[in-house]
Amino acid sequence: MNMDSAVPPWLNSAQALRSLHTMTGITLTGRELLELCTTEVCRDYVDCSFAVGPAPDNQLFVRKVRGAGYCELLEADTLSVFLPDTGSEPLLGVSGTAIVRGSAWVYSSEGQRPGREDGIWQMDLGARCRPLYFSPADLQALAATLNGGEPAPATSSNARILNRAK
Repeated sequence: MNMDSAVPPWLNSAQALRSLHTMTGITLTGRELLELCTTEVCRDYVDCSFAVGPAPDNQLFVRKVRGAGYCELLEADTLSVFLPDTGSEPLLGVSGTAIVRGSAWVYSSEGQRPGREDGIWQMDLGARCRPLYFSPADLQALAATLNGGEPAPATSSNARILNRAK
């Protein structure tokens, strides 16, 4: 398999909607995709690499946490449709405070090097809207559900479809 046909690890909402349309023939809106995520039919993620947040109350010696990559979005203050700085097509995004599940760097009050931990964290994403992302594997499972339990098209075909979504 060459690099051109590799499936991207994360798709933004516009890419996810195109991919789902190709796999199912169903045209969904961004709001409908969000609804599927809130009813736990599909998962959405946010890049928390630059997000910081307060330490959970039950961790006495932890001062703050900083996101470590993509985390599953569990709850958010604000979900919206926004135009990215690049001026491309509208994307689904999150801003404000979010509760996520994933890895974070934990900074202690003792001044030691941060340690990486998995867990559920409250992150402050700030006022800037950050795009939501979707896993290709989750989208294939959602497509199978939308197709009435029938599997999505063959994996090699999906790789080309998802690659074109880039």
